[in-house]
Amino acid sequence: MIPIPDLAIDFIKSFEGCRLSKYKDSAGLWTIGVGHLMKPSDNLPDKLTTEEVDNLLEHDLQNAARSLMRMTKPELNDYQFSALLSFIFNVGSGAYQRSTLLKKINRGDFVGAADEFLKWDKVLGKVVNGLKIRRIAEKTLFLKTE
Repeated sequence: MIPIPDLAIDFIKSFEGCRLSKYKDSAGLWTIGVGHLMKPSDNLPDKLTTEEVDNLLEHDLQNAARSLMRMTKPELNDYQFSALLSFIFNVGSGAYQRSTLLKKINRGDFVGAADEFLKWDKVLGKVVNGLKIRRIAEKTLFLKTE
């Protein structure tokens, strides 16, 4: 298991919230718990317990962390790791893999990479205020040193 900083968990929960019942997110996708996109293979009930939500979140964060560590070459501090984990959790590892954000990080351009967060504030081509706020917070966290 990859250790997930409490900072990352709290940060992600602050933006995702928690819903025990399934709902459609801003992109119209069925979601449950703490931002878990439901797949047909999940075979999840329409309502979860708090314990089930916590287990699902841990599973999702482990998947995101594995992707993050596999694709990202430089060593990251907890702030950078947490910001990127939040980003991957939200947009998916495929989007991260194709992103200029990752390319800049892997070239060691952390300041340039931080600006890339701000480009990911749209759903279906429209700016979403909640994503705009989240990306600013991820950028700020990514650049934090102490």
